[in-house]
Amino acid sequence: ANVAAAAAPPRLLFLGVGVSRYREESQDLRYARKDVEDLAAALRAQAGGLYAEVRPTLLVDSMATQPRIVAALQA
Repeated sequence: ANVAAAAAPPRLLFLGVGVSRYREESQDLRYARKDVEDLAAALRAQAGGLYAEVRPTLLVDSMATQPRIVAALQA
């Protein structure tokens, strides 16, 4: 049974943080949010292949606060 469990593909938990919009508009980034969303989509595509399960958590723009990031890391 241990051999079968060891051969099973792992699951991937991914926390992605991408902030494109800041309070100070001059600090805005063009692709931070899009990049993290694209990365999550690429990782999701590995579910059932490289990984048994892929569980991305995305915190983007105003959702990417310190308390939410800490909570996601502790979940």
